[in-house]
Order: sequence, then structure tokens, then C-alpha cells
Amino acid sequence: ITGTAQFSVSDTGTLVFIPGTAESTGQFSIALVDRKGKAKTIGVPPGPYSTPRISPNGKQLVFGTDDGKEAIVWVYELSGKSSMQRLTFEGNNRYPIWSGDDEHVLFQSDREGDGGIFRQRADGTGSAERVTKPEGGLEHIPNSWKPNSQNFAFVERVGAFGGITIYSLQEKQAALFVRVSDGSMQSSASFSPDGRRLAYQSNETGSMEIYVQPFPATGAKFQITRGGSGNRIHPLWSPDGKELFYLSEGRLFSVAIQTQPRFTFSNPVQLPIFGILQEVLGARI
Repeated sequence: ITGTAQFSVSDTGTLVFIPGTAESTGQFSIALVDRKGKAKTIGVPPGPYSTPRISPNGKQLVFGTDDGKEAIVWVYELSGKSSMQRLTFEGNNRYPIWSGDDEHVLFQSDREGDGGIFRQRADGTGSAERVTKPEGGLEHIPNSWKPNSQNFAFVERVGAFGGITIYSLQEKQAALFVRVSDGSMQSSASFSPDGRRLAYQSNETGSMEIYVQPFPATGAKFQITRGGSGNRIHPLWSPDGKELFYLSEGRLFSVAIQTQPRFTFSNPVQLPIFGILQEVLGARI
């Protein structure tokens, strides 16, 4: 079982999400919401939106649309001074994430016949550059950019199985970070703001749970969630690294994190924010 959660947290603490239910299809709105659950839709018309991501500087939003005929990546200025701008024009393009410098967007594309990762300037200038080339029926899904570096995490997936790999743009090399077994899925990787930890989801115990490992890996692994109905999916860090957010059945939870004198975490607390779209059996991770 895999899952998609359509929400993101900016470096300034703003949450953006797509309201919906686990069964939702069709037209959605994109909204900004505070911790008390007060939501305000942004200035784009309802559409088949997915995977919204706020830029590191909090000024822009990147997201995808997929109407079943074409999958497109768009960029929108959160100031509302301009309309949403189409970023991709070739093939089907999905799962956009921001680079650490706010200037580039990484996304998956089938424009050259596979599910590799491409990089495009966020202002639309220049052509998209291929970054990864999957082999043997695999597909690559970008997940998270490591702050202040040239590295990012992506999922290398075949069918319902996969693991998390770290790619270095500087060295143009990929290195496996975590894959538990051929029968499980590790996905939704999220770097902490200081780049020293990686949160992710894994179904190695049978249900999807949230884990954290140090980065680079030391052999330590912390299971943040345990059991309950449904799956725990799509971890994201707060801007100060003191909280880890995740979704379960359309509800948003927060876990308090402490890193000194050692790594510890609290029990999950549910926040008064509901209706965030998640596709428990969907393809998006």
C-alpha cells in the first residue's frame, strides 16, 4: 500500500494543502491554513491538482495537474500578482520539488520514454535537463532537497516496491540510503532543516509508519509512529526542525522532536486541520 498526501510546510511555517477525502477525484482547491485550522484558498481556479510544494523562500508554489490526458507542472507566485505559469510542455511531468536555491524545480518526466528525473529553471527559461536515467523498468520520484547542498533524495520504485536513494548533482552519482526488502516500500523522504536527519515512511511492519534516520546513515533508526487504523504517511519537518508532521486518513498530526542531548520524540498530537487529500492506493508518493 502506498499513499499520497497533498500538503507542504514552508520555511516560515505556512501549511498549504489540497482539501479532499481518501476517495476524492476531479477538481480540488489549494489552500493555505494556520495551526488553528483557518484556511484560505489561493488565487487559482479549482483543478486536478496534486503535490503542492512551497519554495524555500516562501514566495512561490509549485504543483502538478493531471486530467488523465496530460500531466503538467505549474509555478504560482503566492503574492497573487500573476496567474499560474505552466513550466513543462513535453510528456507527462509529475512530483515537483524545489531546489535549495529557489531557482530550479525537479520533477519526474516520461518525455524520453522512462520515468527519470529532470531539472528546470523555475522561471521557465532554458530547457529541462535530465538528471537521472532509471533502468530495468524502474521509475524515479524526487522527494526532498538536502538544505545547503547539491544532494536530493528520490524514490527508486518498481510497482509497489521501492527504496530511497540520495543523488549528488556535484558528483553525478546515486547511492542507496534505505531499502528494507524487495517486498516493502520506503518513500516520502524528507530532510530535516539542518540536513542531519531523513524522515520517511515504510510499510516494513505491514502498515505504513514514519521513521527517522541520521544522515549520513549511522545504523540508527527511530520508529516515530506505531499502529492504529489506516496508514501514517508523508512526513514533513517544521522550519525549526522541532516538529515532524504527518498524515493519517486525512488528519494532520504533529510529533515534537528533540535532538539534544539525544534524539527523542513525543506522542503524536492531532491538529485541527482536516480534509487533506490522500490517495491511499494511489501512485503518487
